[in-house]
Amino acid sequence: MYAECEYQHKLNPYRLFKLDRKNGGRNAQHLLQVIDDLSLKQPIGIHYVLTFPKELSQALAKNKNGEAIAWRQFQRFWANCLQSPELGFAGASAKVNLHTGSSKTPLRAHFHFHILLFNQCLVKVGEDEVQGAIYELRPRSLLINEDGKRVVFTKAQLSIQREVWKDLCLKTAKRHGVCCSSLKTGGDVDFYLEFKDLTTDEGKVWLTNRFKYQKRRPMIDYDRYAEKHLKCHPPTKRIQTYTNRTRTFGWLQDAVAMGAQPLKESKEKLSPYDNKPLIDMGKIPTEELSDYPRQVLVALDFHKGKAVEHEMSSQEIDKLQALCRWPDHRTSSSASDSSPPLADAADSSPPG
Repeated sequence: MYAECEYQHKLNPYRLFKLDRKNGGRNAQHLLQVIDDLSLKQPIGIHYVLTFPKELSQALAKNKNGEAIAWRQFQRFWANCLQSPELGFAGASAKVNLHTGSSKTPLRAHFHFHILLFNQCLVKVGEDEVQGAIYELRPRSLLINEDGKRVVFTKAQLSIQREVWKDLCLKTAKRHGVCCSSLKTGGDVDFYLEFKDLTTDEGKVWLTNRFKYQKRRPMIDYDRYAEKHLKCHPPTKRIQTYTNRTRTFGWLQDAVAMGAQPLKESKEKLSPYDNKPLIDMGKIPTEELSDYPRQVLVALDFHKGKAVEHEMSSQEIDKLQALCRWPDHRTSSSASDSSPPLADAADSSPPG
């Protein structure tokens, strides 16, 4: 079930939640369509996270150009590390999002990149007198790690990436006068990685939910946090205005020119469990929700891109009913001044 409601302002977290999930789902469907259209073999999706040290995160949050500085650092990492021959991903492509806060504590600065890297690499295979260089997309196969496991990167390759990212963080910090004592004293940067086979149902569902998680805006995290911490500070200007735009690197920018079809618009909703179309069962009046047996009503949430469900409590049912009865701003007499003001930058620190 999806609640149908009217919104008094564009920052309504439920509105943003639905928009982000729709956009994330479209990104996933487009990539799966590209895989089919270009007949890509052995497609693998690789997700990993690059985190900034806390001192640098806090400095970037206070800098009006913080996001631009972070993106420049990632571009150096992409060009000088991920595209290097030593890692075997030269010519690869990725979808990347920058998150500026923590999911659990969105008022605290926590800059980190979510990267969806794909193992299909654009490789030069020959020359043509008329067209010049000829390229093909070829899969970069899994490797055998030092302990015999099949992996995307060996331990040695992961160590190279970790050191490159750490060095870039220290250089950015020095350039902007930030003391990263946590790294200078021998500390390390957080580095997380997982991968899935995108030909399997599990891999396709993982990709869809991963895109939706990556795409979410910080106002959604703030809403969940504020419900549990009623006396917290109002959302900062960055939380309210940050759109969390996905950036594309590599050959996916030219996928249509390479033969893939443009994404077709569809109003179909897909299941978060098997990525198959959901069947429209019609509409249910909110007043009838409490008449359903408790075991029938299950709330579905997503934790780091994975579906998690639980039986809805009576309080959650009441909240859903109240949400659906929210007044229509188009007929409200107070609609002209319904949007909340942006919080001042001075409100950026949580209490304590």
